[in-house]
Amino acid sequence: MSVPNEQIRATGEPPTSAGRITADGRRVYRMTPPLVIWWCWVGLVVFSVLDLLIQGHRLVPLGYAFGGLTLTGLVFACTLWPRVIADEAGIKVLNPFRQFVIPWGAVRGIYLADSVEVKCARRPPKKDKTVYSWALSSPRRTRARAQLRAWQWDQGKRNRPAGYSQLPQTAKSLAKMTTAEIMARELAVMSDEARFKSVVHDVEIDVASIGGELASAGDGPVPPDLASRDRVRAAGADDAVDDAQATPGADDEDRGPDEVGSTGLAEVVSAGWAWPPVLAVLAPAVGLLVTLLVM
Repeated sequence: MSVPNEQIRATGEPPTSAGRITADGRRVYRMTPPLVIWWCWVGLVVFSVLDLLIQGHRLVPLGYAFGGLTLTGLVFACTLWPRVIADEAGIKVLNPFRQFVIPWGAVRGIYLADSVEVKCARRPPKKDKTVYSWALSSPRRTRARAQLRAWQWDQGKRNRPAGYSQLPQTAKSLAKMTTAEIMARELAVMSDEARFKSVVHDVEIDVASIGGELASAGDGPVPPDLASRDRVRAAGADDAVDDAQATPGADDEDRGPDEVGSTGLAEVVSAGWAWPPVLAVLAPAVGLLVTLLVM
């Protein structure tokens, strides 16, 4: 049993976040198993070093030392480093050796396949780019098992968790999802909110003139919030959303100034090397290579 790619749509922001919220309001998303693997590896390395010190063995040859450091750097790059960071500006996807900065205006959709995927705009004639998140993996079998378990709960063919029946509907829905799906939906909520703020900012709102026109017609003063909503509707907010989605993006390797096209300022995805994990693997690997050549 498998499940197809699914475009994630916002269903309302949950009261709490599936990620870790930092002091500056950013949300950091990562899975627990990679962290467990990393700290188990660290524990193994520390135990090995202490054993060498206690047993009084001679110093480890440089080749073994550099080899162990190279392997440690690789484990770091694949477990501790990968994560997804979201804030008001956009999404930052940190993969083992590459990182992507995606402004909300460049997000064309968030999907859930074998991992959380972000579809981003690029500069024509190139098509949209899909950024795959290493940190938020979502195997299809895991999602299929979660859907089967939820169906069995609903049909009464499987015991439900204690207190499940007393939970509100939103909490029940979250209990049926995988962790990656919950995180993807949070990102979809943030994307929708950013798109709405962009539309409201782009639509010209002249509260004073609207209020003056209605007041001169005998309707009296108009509350600013009501006049703002009426002006947004009159300007066609839905059309503005469509225009924003049609804004051409830029190539992911370009880091120059944003270009202004026929639809306005283009927000683009940018990509680069993730230097901390790259150096964590490359530096000891060079040392290992030199040691092997010298010896």
